[in-house]
This record gives sequence, C-alpha cells and structure tokens, in this order.
Amino acid sequence: MGSRLMSAAVGGIVDMPSEFSQSPHGRMAAPTGVWEHVVVAISVLIVLFCLYLCVRYFFLPREREEDHIKKKILDDEVPGDRGGDT
Repeated sequence: MGSRLMSAAVGGIVDMPSEFSQSPHGRMAAPTGVWEHVVVAISVLIVLFCLYLCVRYFFLPREREEDHIKKKILDDEVPGDRGGDT
C-alpha cells in the first residue's frame, strides 16, 4: 500500500514539467485582446525607433564642434605640457 502511494506521488511529480523544461506548453501565449495587440505594437515601434537612432548616430555622429569632449580626449596635446624633455 505504501509503495502505491509513493509511486502515485512520484508519478505526479515526474509528469509535471519542471520550471526549466524545454516544453513550450503554457509559456508562449500569443496576445489575445485588443489592448495586448496595442501594447505589442507600441513596443515594436519603440524598439525600431531606438534601433534607427542607434544606427543613425553610429554612422553620422555630427560631432563637428572644436570644443566637443571627443576632441579634448583625442587631442595629443596635454595641458601644462611645454613640449620639451624634462
């Protein structure tokens, strides 16, 4: 009798998908309501806009001012350096 209860309990646990299982059952529910579609559409638009800005400013950074921080960092001249050997 005890072994039947044990096997029934273990059988119930074994049949349940674990938290880290590869089963997609119940984990990938598609949007069903109108509001869920609206939220997904807005999220997609935000991601696409951020991707556009990332690519745009990567290739066209528009940092042409002489006092831009990039110019100060990349400048070979060190403030206070007189150019001679010490």
